[in-house]
Amino acid sequence: LEICFPVDNVDMKHSDCNGNGTSDNADLTAIHNNYGKNHSFKKNPPVAIAGTTNATLFLDTAGIIFEAGKTLQIPIVLGTASSPIDGIYGIATSINADTLTLSSPVSVNPAGSWLSVGSSTMVNFSKSNTSNNLDWVQARTTHTNILGYGTIGTLTIDIPATTADNTPLKIDFENTRIIDSIGRDIMGFIV
Repeated sequence: LEICFPVDNVDMKHSDCNGNGTSDNADLTAIHNNYGKNHSFKKNPPVAIAGTTNATLFLDTAGIIFEAGKTLQIPIVLGTASSPIDGIYGIATSINADTLTLSSPVSVNPAGSWLSVGSSTMVNFSKSNTSNNLDWVQARTTHTNILGYGTIGTLTIDIPATTADNTPLKIDFENTRIIDSIGRDIMGFIV
């Protein structure tokens, strides 16, 4: 949950929404219920940079066949063997599939993410803004960075049966932020 706060961590205590002294999955209900709401006080701290990387964030569409009426399961990949990402703690992004009118919301399944060695060392949060747009956060809870590459989740999109042949499917990652364990931005990744 540190991904939501500035590098000075002044307001880190606000991520503990249930008051148990830990920022973890148990806090996600309150975050979901209050998502997008604003507080009148807003601090604009300077952004600290952790470093840069040439790692890419992309959808692995190899072998995926786009057909009307089909449910697509598309791996979300961060980094490659030749350009892994080092010092990552978490990622936040918006996923936008705006070329189709979808009847059910896009979703992300984080199972198998290399950012974690188990679901207890990672927190995932997603919020559908529309059927075509999803905000998604994945962060470690170990207070340690990690080096790696590979799948961090699977995007699910149900293609409506009424979709015409040759309809393009464009999916974008927007407003992506990657941080290290103390909240510093990792810059230079490729989306």
